[in-house]
Order: sequence, then C-alpha cells, then structure tokens
Amino acid sequence: MTIFHQSYSDYDPDDSDIKVCLPINAEYNLEAYYTRLIEGGIYMSTIFIGSYDSIGNAYIALMKWAKQNSYSIIGPTVERYNRDSRETDNQAEYITEICIPIASP
Repeated sequence: MTIFHQSYSDYDPDDSDIKVCLPINAEYNLEAYYTRLIEGGIYMSTIFIGSYDSIGNAYIALMKWAKQNSYSIIGPTVERYNRDSRETDNQAEYITEICIPIASP
C-alpha cells in the first residue's frame, strides 16, 4: 500500500512525499518504523486493472467525478496493490485500488 501526500496533478516522481505501508495488527513506535491509523470516512475509489503507466486515467476519472458531484478532496490518496509484480509478470494483470478521502458537498 502507498500513501501519496500530494495531488495527482502535482505528482513528480523525482520529488514526492510518499509513504510505503504494510497493513499490520500491532503497534510500533521506533525511529525508522511506526504505525499509523488510516482514518475512516467517506472515500471515492476505483479498481484499476492494468499497467501503472496508464493508471493516470483512473485518477482523471475520479477527479472528474468529484468535480461533477461537488465533492472536495480532504486527504492523501491511498493505493492498495491487490495484484502486482510479486504475483504476475504481466502488467496488464495488475489490480490497484485507488482510495481518496472526500467531503460531501
């Protein structure tokens, strides 16, 4: 799982604030590692199937939907990797869930 702390339109792979995460059921507070609770709430989400090279289309669709329905984005994006390079060499088979917290109009 990855948390992106900037908007999709501002994403710069060479200069980004990104957290790489693993879901766990224990609490840690070490210098290099710590746990963080991802708050519940209202999220818009989609399941994207395919290469990360074209995942931007899923973000564009989500942003368009939010704008058309007067929702505002209120937090960082979370990507959950349901199938990735650990399970297949075929990028067309990657399955990524994109979750973005929103506030109702």
